Amino acid sequence: MNPVVLFRCCLALWLGASLSAKAGEISLSGVIDDSHHTSYVELPFSVPAGTSRINVEFDYPRGQGVTIDLGLLSPTGLRGWSGGNKAHFTLGEVDATPSYLAGAIVPGEWRLLLGVPNAEAGARVAYQARIELLSGAAANTQAFAEAPLKREAGWYRGDLHAHTGHSDGSCVNDAAVKVACPLVETVRAARNNGLDFIAISEHNTRSHFQSQRELQPFLDDLLLLPAQEITTFYGHANLFGSTGFVDFRLADANAQPLLEQLAQSGGILSINHPGLPSNRDCMGCGWTAATDYSAISAMEVVNGGTLRATKGWVHSPVSGIPLWEKQLAAGQRITGIAGSDNHNPHDAPGSPGAVATPTTVVYADELSQRGIIDGLRSGRVFIDVHGSYPQASLELTASAASQSAQMGQVLTVAAGEEVEFRVVVGGMPDAAVKAWYRGQRLQVDGRQRRRGEKLEARYNVESDGQPGWLRVEITSADGQPLLISNPVYLNLP
Repeated sequence: MNPVVLFRCCLALWLGASLSAKAGEISLSGVIDDSHHTSYVELPFSVPAGTSRINVEFDYPRGQGVTIDLGLLSPTGLRGWSGGNKAHFTLGEVDATPSYLAGAIVPGEWRLLLGVPNAEAGARVAYQARIELLSGAAANTQAFAEAPLKREAGWYRGDLHAHTGHSDGSCVNDAAVKVACPLVETVRAARNNGLDFIAISEHNTRSHFQSQRELQPFLDDLLLLPAQEITTFYGHANLFGSTGFVDFRLADANAQPLLEQLAQSGGILSINHPGLPSNRDCMGCGWTAATDYSAISAMEVVNGGTLRATKGWVHSPVSGIPLWEKQLAAGQRITGIAGSDNHNPHDAPGSPGAVATPTTVVYADELSQRGIIDGLRSGRVFIDVHGSYPQASLELTASAASQSAQMGQVLTVAAGEEVEFRVVVGGMPDAAVKAWYRGQRLQVDGRQRRRGEKLEARYNVESDGQPGWLRVEITSADGQPLLISNPVYLNLP
């Protein structure tokens, strides 16, 4: 196109356009008419240093004789062109809406690029653009899903640890050759197993986030939760709910540099397979770093790879449960979770370490990134060890006088006051309940019974006014753990 024509079009629009801005948000509005037919219009806006994500929403009345296409120019060139097929898009450092390029957000003058392939004689429409500039945790925690997949509160089932070809996941292709496995194969396995969400957590990379940004709109029943496995020489930890960079290069066995990055990255941190040994066969597989556990939100107490290695032995010497209980005894509120740690989505369904084996079940207000992260923080979470009970529910409550608390919550009780713990299990035929208070096994006092399809058990403890916690396991007839609850707490600050 003749640059003089382009200049005149831009000038004509700019004279009739308006711009308003507040911190992190810019609004652009103006008019397109028949004078812009087959021309391009550039709408400049300023992007400050430190910006790491740009969101754009664009709207104009359709069907009135004007067609407007959309693109974006950075100070260094074209960052994308979506034509007329997208009314909104995002681009960040490592992921972007298809049609746009992820990458560094260079400070300076950016331009929203409008193409007008058609403006009929006498036609005139008003457009409005809203541009959001984000940085830090706000940029890193933007979900792949634009809206909740389900808006109902309830139990949602997911796998919180899996790998694909973006790190060390592999599978066999159609020619029977072992290859780096495409991420979509893990997503397919998650759907086939009836999961509601999955966290694909690659080692020290963020390359998988672009694939998930592209895939999520296609998935109306499976939430892709951003995750990465921060892999150090002193332990591994999953970062959930953030696409931000966390520098994994610890200089020594002190986790503080990781924890200090959480405010900027956003998300929550969970220690992985902490009971494994750390040696030359797998340096850093066990958790050996000095840690302020008050900054740790969750701990992987059941790991699928460990279950595979120990032939399904949940309370093996390399289980994560002892370190979890040690921190509970120290007064920490850390949510116990599980993950398959799957590296091959073609593993036989239901086998230890296959996708969804084990499964973490989270009570959330809705099926969304915010809902699942908030649910994990709340501690209203239980583990389905074999991923075999899709209808299972597990409620654990503590009550004293007129007060009560549920799994993950704290009940304040004076010394000498009796506390009743009540367990209600659904969807689990032929199961039994075992309970531990402050790590010591409790007897059920003969009050374990079935009421219709529900299994109920009650335990009574006299409070000494000190902190305490009770957790339960739902077991098979031969005593093997099937479900593992999180605690309900007494007298924590």
